[in-house]
Amino acid sequence: MDTKKDISVEIELNTMLQHPLKRRVRRWLSAKQLYESLRPLFHVTYLHGLTSFYISCDGKTGRRDIKKSWFGYLNGIVHIGLYAVCYILTIRNNCESVASYFFRSRITYFGDMMQIVSGFIGVTVIYLTAIIPKHRLEQCLQKFHTMDLQLHSVGIKIMYSKVLRYSYAVMISMMLVNFGFSWGTFAVLYSSKVQPTWALHFTFMVQHTVIAIAITMFSCFTYLVEMRFVMVNKVSRRLQLMY
Repeated sequence: MDTKKDISVEIELNTMLQHPLKRRVRRWLSAKQLYESLRPLFHVTYLHGLTSFYISCDGKTGRRDIKKSWFGYLNGIVHIGLYAVCYILTIRNNCESVASYFFRSRITYFGDMMQIVSGFIGVTVIYLTAIIPKHRLEQCLQKFHTMDLQLHSVGIKIMYSKVLRYSYAVMISMMLVNFGFSWGTFAVLYSSKVQPTWALHFTFMVQHTVIAIAITMFSCFTYLVEMRFVMVNKVSRRLQLMY
């Protein structure tokens, strides 16, 4: 009898411990607002200096909204400065690149030089287009919000939890691919007893990370547009059936 009581007590304790974990997981994977569904994505872009704002939460009402910060502008400028310093160091180090450790000739030297220049231009353009036309992204989010309010007035609700889970899935998959590619590349170099400089590590890894974040943002916004088109199509079908 005592053993049965102990087992029942253990089961009750395990269920009590699992409930808070399930609640937290559901809280992380559920969203009721547009800004709440995009909050993880914009936190990542804010930390990497790609956006000058982040999604804040009001502790009293629980409402999510865009909040600008000078740290976002400073963070973007610092990232561009770090890229410039690292690219200059790789050029001064005989145009150091990953490919240069495998093949070295006049043709590959010119190719490495063009790769470094094009990489710096590409990353700089991504940062400048994300920082300078700041109002375009905010206006796009506001248009999505007003469209959702109009659809809600007709009786159609947007599944924001799907957007949140989709953003998680795309971010995690892109980060795994980026990490696997970077780890495999440098593992081959270190296995050949080659020690790349820290500047090459920074330019190679963070450059691919920025591109992965840009692809993730594009994928999430296209998914948002797709969902709105589907909802508008449902509204038009309902109107056709009514009339």
